[in-house]
Amino acid sequence: DWGDIRSGFWFTLSRFGLIRLEVQRWDIKNWRPNIVVFTSIQHHYEELLEVGSWLASGRGMVSFFHLLTGEVEKLAGRGLRITSAQHTQNYLGEQGVTGFAECSIVNDLHQGILAIAQAHGIAGLEPNAIMMGWSHEPEGQIAQLRLMGQLTALQKSTIFLNCHPEKGFGRKALIDIWWRGRDRNAELMLLLAHIIRQSRPWEGAKVRVLRLLPNEEARPGTEKHLTQLLEKARMEAEPVVLINSDPPAPLDIFLNRSSRETDLLLLGLRIPEEEELASQAEAINRLLASGAPTLLVRSAETEDVLGTEERLP
Repeated sequence: DWGDIRSGFWFTLSRFGLIRLEVQRWDIKNWRPNIVVFTSIQHHYEELLEVGSWLASGRGMVSFFHLLTGEVEKLAGRGLRITSAQHTQNYLGEQGVTGFAECSIVNDLHQGILAIAQAHGIAGLEPNAIMMGWSHEPEGQIAQLRLMGQLTALQKSTIFLNCHPEKGFGRKALIDIWWRGRDRNAELMLLLAHIIRQSRPWEGAKVRVLRLLPNEEARPGTEKHLTQLLEKARMEAEPVVLINSDPPAPLDIFLNRSSRETDLLLLGLRIPEEEELASQAEAINRLLASGAPTLLVRSAETEDVLGTEERLP
């Protein structure tokens, strides 16, 4: 009864696959990135589309949501949802990227993100990571850090992108992962770097895992452990142990000096208490002072997505 037999075939096949996913026992070894990228005119619109296109080149799924803030009655009738989604889909087509484009009208940006993060997806295809641009305003940054805590409670990892449009992503030759020994951010950052390096623009890029220590005594053991873990995870990356010797430099100065030439920087975030939100935002901005394009990552995973069954030191 289908007007187009191809539509009937794909619908039936999709329905069968979704039913199987619904009843399939889930295991951490089956983890695949299913990322929702939220875009808006104010925050890194083109850059988010670009980074999302790199993440879509791997084995996961990426959905691009452009959010329009306002009243549904006023905006829906002007055809803005369809136009915006089509614009994103055209961009993905030009880049040769397989992704999904959506547009939603919301009264409040952050509440809209929270609602879509919970409602988007079906069966075993619910999103496990949310990406958006890092706000330029202190109030927006505080709201985003608060949102990050809410998303983590929902077991959705959070990724903020900070990038200067005029600088771009440089030569796309070097990715630095700074890990400071907290939570499971390192595993997710390694996985994101691996996926990005699989994309054509980053083909052949070098990945470094940088670990900062207060003294030389711990260097040999840390280097050995990082090397073994990267080999076990089958991740092609160079472990780099740095010593913040006496007198120790503030972390932001040390980081900006060590990763000045990087084309993409990945930093892990912790969830601050309510009274720490403003100071945490200020500390993050100091870490971003080098101007390097940066992904700020907060993992919501409770198990090792790399399958090494071992925590980084």
